[in-house]
Amino acid sequence: TGSKYLQARLFHDTMRTKTAVLVASTSAFAGGDIAASADLLVVQPPGTKPGDPPAAQHYDVQPSTCCYVSNVCVATSARRRGIGRKLMALALQRAAALRADQLVLHVEKDNVAAGQLYASMGFEPELLHPTMREVFTAPPFVDPAAPEQWLLSMHVTTNAGAGDLNSQQARNAPS
Repeated sequence: TGSKYLQARLFHDTMRTKTAVLVASTSAFAGGDIAASADLLVVQPPGTKPGDPPAAQHYDVQPSTCCYVSNVCVATSARRRGIGRKLMALALQRAAALRADQLVLHVEKDNVAAGQLYASMGFEPELLHPTMREVFTAPPFVDPAAPEQWLLSMHVTTNAGAGDLNSQQARNAPS
């Protein structure tokens, strides 16, 4: 997700506000090297601060806390093996533990494989409250010099996790 331009621009802020670094590593890939990684940070609605009670139970009524996934990368040798899906399921589980209402990410429009993965997991382009859409479509989350990107999100449930992915997909599937 995101571009090298966005990654460079967000690095400093992300390091300051990072909630988690998700890493996948197995001995099957280059002697135990990192096979995939992603960063996760909590983004509060404008005018709120960490620890504030949720503004609403429904993200479509009022802006709510989101977890933003950035810098998702899977080593070329580890692709098409389900590692990206497991990494995103872990991000979803962590977002639920942080009591976020939505999991949000950017993906370059020409990254077809990643776009298909996110769509299959239930990420959609129009789920965000307009206030949070404004947050994620402005700097530092976007860079005018970066390639065109989709802004995708999915609703997080408090019991979300790798084992709950199928029911999460069903809740996010179009009617």
